[in-house]
Order: sequence, then C-alpha cells, then structure tokens
Amino acid sequence: MDTLKHSRGFTLMELLIFILILGIIVAGLASIYPISLKGASLNTEYERALHLAQERMELIIGQRKTLGFTNFRATNFDPCSRTPPSTVAICSLIPPGYSVTSSYTNNWGGDTNYRDISVQVTGAVDVQLQSLFANY
Repeated sequence: MDTLKHSRGFTLMELLIFILILGIIVAGLASIYPISLKGASLNTEYERALHLAQERMELIIGQRKTLGFTNFRATNFDPCSRTPPSTVAICSLIPPGYSVTSSYTNNWGGDTNYRDISVQVTGAVDVQLQSLFANY
C-alpha cells in the first residue's frame, strides 16, 4: 500500500481536464482561421496593386533620367500614357480588373523646381504612390 501512495503519473481527472483545455484552445484557433485566410487574400491584392504602381513609377523615374528635368513635362513624363503608346511590356501587362493612371503637377507648393508625380492603381484595392522630383 505504501508503494501506491508514492507512484508517479497523472490521474484520469487530470488527463480529462488537460484534454478539455486543449479542446477549447483548438476551437478558438479554428474559429480565427477563416478570418486569417480572408485577410491573406486581401494582402495579395494589395501586393499586386502596389507592384503595378511601383513598376509604373520606375518607368517614370527612368523617363526623368533620360529626358532631364527641363524636358520632363506633362506630355512625356509617363511612357505608358503617351501617343503613340510605349512598346514597354509593363504598359500592356495590366491584369484584368485593374487600371493604372498617373498624374503630373508642374510645381510643388508653388516652386517650379519640383515636379509632383502620382501613380494610382484601382481595382480590388486602391493604391497610390507619390514622388517628388527635384531640379538638381
């Protein structure tokens, strides 16, 4: 009888309580899982829209470097929106459901030494990138 008193291990009650607590934790995590999947889809849409905006801004930055500040104007700042359209593949590879537009402001805060460029992507989510170009 003395050996039973000093034996180690878990009782059936302790095991049942552990299983109950573990079940509650798993049920709580399982209820959050569909919400996290929906958020992951939205993150993918943001990434796609941001990638499109960044690609267009990179083209505009390249145009600025090629033309110089004085020749960088509203009529030629975006290679994708000029006439005739650019043959750059990025200009024509916009996924269905998205549109990419850009805008040009000749001065920033009244100073003509700056050009304010904005690229807007609309689709499943909306993203806008803005950049300030200086006459340096």
